[in-house]
Amino acid sequence: RDYRISVIPFLMSNPGKHELVTQFKIGYQEQGMQLVSVADEKGFDYAKQEMNIFVKKQTPTQLWTYAAEGSGHDDTVIARLLAWNLVLGGHSIKQATIPDWVANWRG
Repeated sequence: RDYRISVIPFLMSNPGKHELVTQFKIGYQEQGMQLVSVADEKGFDYAKQEMNIFVKKQTPTQLWTYAAEGSGHDDTVIARLLAWNLVLGGHSIKQATIPDWVANWRG
């Protein structure tokens, strides 16, 4: 089968991530957003674990960064941030140009 998937590339920067995190925090704390549990067959909730280790740190140059603590992953956190942004209209995401290798990929 030949499946077609629409891809919208975006730029993930520290200022952009800060805005996404701020929107998400307001949605969760003030607007009644609820998070869905995503547990595996053994009952481990990877998404909850990633939320628990997602931290804000300040660099020596006073820049704030957001990422998983240590060597952890934050894939589901980023997915939730982007999903909430789309619920709000998707205005915080800067679109990027699709690289040729992505545009022409036939996986």
